Amino acid sequence: MQHSSETHRQYSLPDRPWLLHQTWENILFAHWPVKKDVLEPYIPRGLQLDTYHDSAWISLLSFFVDNLHPRAMVPIPGIRAFPEVNLRTYVTRFDRPGVWFFSLDAGNALAVALARRFFRLPYYRAKVHFERGSNLTRVSLTRCHPKQPSYQLDVDYKAASDVFESQKGSLTSWLTDRYCLFTTAHGRLYRGDIHHRPFALQEAEATFRTNTLTSSLCESPLTAPRLHYSQQQHVHNWPLVIEE
Repeated sequence: MQHSSETHRQYSLPDRPWLLHQTWENILFAHWPVKKDVLEPYIPRGLQLDTYHDSAWISLLSFFVDNLHPRAMVPIPGIRAFPEVNLRTYVTRFDRPGVWFFSLDAGNALAVALARRFFRLPYYRAKVHFERGSNLTRVSLTRCHPKQPSYQLDVDYKAASDVFESQKGSLTSWLTDRYCLFTTAHGRLYRGDIHHRPFALQEAEATFRTNTLTSSLCESPLTAPRLHYSQQQHVHNWPLVIEE
């Protein structure tokens, strides 16, 4: 049975200890609807592209990671805090909703190396300027990973409403209430479970001056994004398991 603090989840918490804690701060969600056939070639065997009212979605998240540490340990100097931008879509496996990442850019080389090794995720080194003002966050990013294009992002964003919690069944809940990620390595499919409370969301405003991250996936121009902001979220990550 799920506890009251877990009723927003679609399925129960894993019955094993979590591995990592991290705090996300100044979070931007930018979501774009796209046709299914644009994204289906990127989805590996064993996963199904998830859709909402027959539309697929690309989401860009920008945030600052702080207080990263393994269970029962203090934060490790050198990787406890760094900015991150990730690009993702939504998938299911046996009706379990999750996330599929196209890329995760982080401004910390050691964190990138460890995430690539232990979580088998497409993390890339990037030069990131993450500036937080009293009511505006500015992020300027250039990927600088070996043998990778120098994708760029330059965006300002801020909250633009009172705080609210998404309603079950809504598009906002469908986009933000995701409690596992999927990834592949050496021909195997892996699942990584996560947990957090429902996001304390706000409507957001954003100005994208440069964004070649999303244009790397879609040649045609995207519509105006659906935008949300969250000031802070505490997240637990579990070790990867092989999906049989």
